[in-house]
Amino acid sequence: MEAGGARRTLEPCPGAAPTAVDTGISDLGRAPTAAVTDPAGTYGDDPPGWAKFTGLAQAVADGVARRTGGGEVIGSLADRFGEGGFFDNPDNKYVVSNADAGFGPVLVLRGRAPTAPRTADGTPTMGTGQVRYWSICTEDLPTTGYLGCAYDEEIPVDELGYYTIVISAVDARPSTATTECGVTWLPAGGRQQTMVLLRNMLPDPSFSASVQRAIPGQEKATMGPYLPVGRYYPSAAAFDRLGCGSAGVTPG
Repeated sequence: MEAGGARRTLEPCPGAAPTAVDTGISDLGRAPTAAVTDPAGTYGDDPPGWAKFTGLAQAVADGVARRTGGGEVIGSLADRFGEGGFFDNPDNKYVVSNADAGFGPVLVLRGRAPTAPRTADGTPTMGTGQVRYWSICTEDLPTTGYLGCAYDEEIPVDELGYYTIVISAVDARPSTATTECGVTWLPAGGRQQTMVLLRNMLPDPSFSASVQRAIPGQEKATMGPYLPVGRYYPSAAAFDRLGCGSAGVTPG
């Protein structure tokens, strides 16, 4: 609107409008396989465990506790800082896992996908689902830099409602880690440790297995099959030998 209240039609923006968000892979995510310099188990567990993100202070405390064995003391100090932080907000909640390449350069995750409305194809009216949106991402923990991410509509789901995620460095990616084989691949980056985030946005109140309703310390009991289970493989070839379309790990 111009001065004086007159209306003026704006010129259209150049280029075609995007049809969907391109999450892609960051430059950090294109790093080659990292050298394993610390003992397996320094950064994560086998099989990988998950913890609900309840605050930045608690996340830092948990990481220090793993390295020092001071979990109870550090945890009680972290409680003073409250909830929330740079990964969650009132609408989005996360569970976090740490992949440790000391157990193997290829990590396979398998979990049940919550239903979510499809919106990327230009649907004029949003549908319903167990959540408004969900995604799984890999991050570089020291910098909190984004490595790669996939969201609900990008992730192949089988006839039973389960998905398979393969996490590895770009040069250790199995040849069968493709959407054509029913697999979503995410980059591990160039460190021994890769942080993995599973996010739920705005769950339906009836969805009792959402991240929002997960109880810290009881994530598996409260989320059931919606919390992924994982398995490490010693090489890309070891996963490829299972064949295209293999789940790679039995759901919990």
